[in-house]
Amino acid sequence: MAAAGTLLADLDSAPGGDGDLVQRILADMSAPSGGGGRPIPQAMPSYAPQPVVGASSTQGITMDRNIPTSHMIGNEHPTPADFAAAMSGVQQAPYVPHQQQQPTQAYELPQKNLSGRVLDEIKIPFVVAFLFFMFSMPPIRVLAAHYLPAIVKNTGEFNLTGLLAVSVTVGATFWLLHRVIAPLLSL
Repeated sequence: MAAAGTLLADLDSAPGGDGDLVQRILADMSAPSGGGGRPIPQAMPSYAPQPVVGASSTQGITMDRNIPTSHMIGNEHPTPADFAAAMSGVQQAPYVPHQQQQPTQAYELPQKNLSGRVLDEIKIPFVVAFLFFMFSMPPIRVLAAHYLPAIVKNTGEFNLTGLLAVSVTVGATFWLLHRVIAPLLSL
């Protein structure tokens, strides 16, 4: 069985120069392969859009005139209220273009009993009291005396500057817990 193509040995000893060699390679490539070889694959048919009637021959390809509208409601773009309603899960009235919609009432939470309301009211004061208790513990005073000896008296108690520093630290810790940590935990 004869191999189609040009051998490497023929490349070095080509008698007519590079021009003849290129012509032979092109002829080998365009010739159909003989006896049991694979058929030459045909090019895929191209589906070019048809030119617009009356257009010049240089304008062979035209753009689609239909604008995609899958992101539109009716013939209008969604409003911020549409997105807010979709995110909150509130069902709104059917979309009516060019009219003002009445805002829908938000879902009302059921009323809590007395123990639920008392528990909600004492959560924040309890957290503040707990933080103040933790920052008043002797190990915190020892650390403060070691790193900032000016805020601790000789007796081991905080002086006025130390109490102010502890208050600011407790406030910052509470804010961090209330505004950063708690929302992250509720996700």
